[in-house]
Amino acid sequence: MNNYTNPTDRWTMKVDYMESSGSYNAGFASWVGNAYTKHPIQDYIAKGVLNGKSSLGPVVDTDLAVIGEDADGIRWSDFRTSLLGYPVMAFWKKGSGENVTYTFIGYYRMLLDKSSTQVLGFKTPKDVTHKLFPYEENGKTKYKRLRDIAECWEFSNNARGFCSYRDRWNRVELSFKAPADKTGTDAYTTKGAPLVADDFEYRYHPLDDYIDVLYDFDAATQKDLDEVAAELGLPKGSIIAGEANRETGADALLTTYANWEKVCKWIYSTDPDVVDSQGTYTVVPVGNVEYKTDGTFFIIDENNEYVATTDPFDRNKVYYQANTGDDKEQVPYIQVDAAPADYLFVTGKFYYLASGYGTEDTSDDIYAIANDAYDGSIKYYEFEDSSVDILNTKFDLLVRPVDITNESYDSSKQYYTWHGTEVEIKKGSPTGAVVTVNTPNQSDWESGKYYVANPTVYAGKTYTHDTKEYRIAKFTNEFEDHFDPEYVATYFVMTEVMECYDSRGKNCMMASWGPQEEGGEYIWYPIFYDIDTQLGINNTGIPSFEYNVDATEAGNYSTSDSILWNNFYRFFKKTWMLPKYQNLRGINTNKFDKLLETDGTTSKAPLQSVDYIEKWYTFDPSVTHNIACEGVKPLIGTNLDMFFKYITITNPKAKE
Repeated sequence: MNNYTNPTDRWTMKVDYMESSGSYNAGFASWVGNAYTKHPIQDYIAKGVLNGKSSLGPVVDTDLAVIGEDADGIRWSDFRTSLLGYPVMAFWKKGSGENVTYTFIGYYRMLLDKSSTQVLGFKTPKDVTHKLFPYEENGKTKYKRLRDIAECWEFSNNARGFCSYRDRWNRVELSFKAPADKTGTDAYTTKGAPLVADDFEYRYHPLDDYIDVLYDFDAATQKDLDEVAAELGLPKGSIIAGEANRETGADALLTTYANWEKVCKWIYSTDPDVVDSQGTYTVVPVGNVEYKTDGTFFIIDENNEYVATTDPFDRNKVYYQANTGDDKEQVPYIQVDAAPADYLFVTGKFYYLASGYGTEDTSDDIYAIANDAYDGSIKYYEFEDSSVDILNTKFDLLVRPVDITNESYDSSKQYYTWHGTEVEIKKGSPTGAVVTVNTPNQSDWESGKYYVANPTVYAGKTYTHDTKEYRIAKFTNEFEDHFDPEYVATYFVMTEVMECYDSRGKNCMMASWGPQEEGGEYIWYPIFYDIDTQLGINNTGIPSFEYNVDATEAGNYSTSDSILWNNFYRFFKKTWMLPKYQNLRGINTNKFDKLLETDGTTSKAPLQSVDYIEKWYTFDPSVTHNIACEGVKPLIGTNLDMFFKYITITNPKAKE
């Protein structure tokens, strides 16, 4: 594999057969490794939160190993976020000595496995530790190993619940724990684990062996469960064997999901489609040139002549100014987007229609704050809030738990209780999740039962209720507290361009190596695995979509109701998606650095041309730089189904 840093003892061999085992997986995986400017661990090094980073360097003493090393001696092209693979031919060796014969068995793909944890950067050397996880041992401060913090979760199905970042039971607050009134198959898998185990399964977790026991809870012995409890730091006997005690196993298992559940809760809380707008939007004449009545602006009169105007601004007129450029003699006047001072474009002041139709009925419209540069081709809106009385009749109040450490009990203060996992979402009225405490008492306050109002400020605007605008502001302002935008943008663009029907739900993997700053959240990176449903085929290998579909807007992928991917598309199309697409096409953009080099000497944009893309799928050594693919190869037909029905899935006759 040309890998001089990370060893692995896990491989996958796949037959070259057109469904999930053709060249699509290996070709795409090798190709997409060239789509990033970094490996996630580089972010942690840049933030200064890792110790022992030098041990990430090459372990093989060879001249090749120094190619592409960074200043720390680390060869980052040896760290993958997709499963590298190449074609191989298998033969059966019979006999010995002069009597050896070889029987051709088949043409296969040899790939790294999803359990190749060293190559993926999960199981790093033991002396690579995380500075934000200190502990005391024998009077000395030590730090947890990075391999004991990293975790990766794979989406296991396309059910429109947790895999779309939605609560399975449509509650106000997402929880991986079933409601108290749910039992049997409404709460547990056939093996006795909580239902979330059917939606997300670990691909890497330091507690993997113990998670396996809890996945198969009904078959676990008490001895097994006591060992699990000890490893999880739970009291002995807190997990009780037997189908009647499934809840004890579920509670234990959910502690291992805690970091992933937390970010899923956050995404769910940013869904703008389940709440109404807190006011009204009106189209306004926004421009990027301030209009003045000093005669420096011109209009075209009835005689088709340019005439100076000192009249008040008229939104129905087109304004011009004298051209001061080099071509002023040929073009004496140029059109400008003039606006009165109140409507002069300022980032973060106005709104635009992110999705919907902007019709009189705006209940399904989504407006976003205009945080990008001025765009004269779109309409801008101003927003007017409803009164507090109206807000109170339509929305839940924003609340937070009391801080019993830094706050004091005040009997005159208004307290609330929170019931987000007990009531369902409903649009147009308060859900009942926030309940006013009419007669507070200090003992309940001290036990942490109480909440207080939590006005929240984003970009200078204060939000007091759980409204559409609040949720949009929360997503756009907090997104980078939870996700790496380059990895999300790359994942989105590649799944869109290559029509990866399945990959935004089932088979998506989300990985994190912990927080990157003191008090920060885990930062999550989507990574590719099992890319069998690309190029318009579904997960049975049948071509389902033409190459030119607009997959996101047409909903042509599983989990098309995903809150994460739909919000990202609506609100970060210009901020992250388009710059990353340009980056992948080889167009310079100040948003991203150059792409990560695959061999230390060559860095080419993955989407630069169809010919270049094809070379990855045919394992051309001029792009893969793999010695196993060099030399003269036999003519072999790839991507054939067993009846040789069609050669390539883009053949329109495939649907016939």
